[in-house]
Amino acid sequence: MVNEAAKGVTDRVIASTDLAREPLMVDGRAFRARRLDIAPGGVVPWHSHADRPAMILIASGEISEYASKQPGSPTAIAG
Repeated sequence: MVNEAAKGVTDRVIASTDLAREPLMVDGRAFRARRLDIAPGGVVPWHSHADRPAMILIASGEISEYASKQPGSPTAIAG
C-alpha cells in the first residue's frame, strides 16, 4: 500500500459508536460516520478497507474510483 497524503480533502468524523459497548461487544472497533469534502482535482490515496467496510454517499458532484473491484464504470455521480 502506498502511504501518500490526501490532496484537496477535508475529513471530519461526524459520529462514532464504540462497538465494544454495544450488544455486539466487538473490541477495538468503532462504527463511524465521516464527511469527506473533496475539492475538484482532490485525491484520496489508495488504501484498503479489507478489515473495515465502508459505505459512500455522494452528496453532490461525482467521484472516480480507480482501485475498485466493482465491474463497470469507475465514476459515481450524486443522487
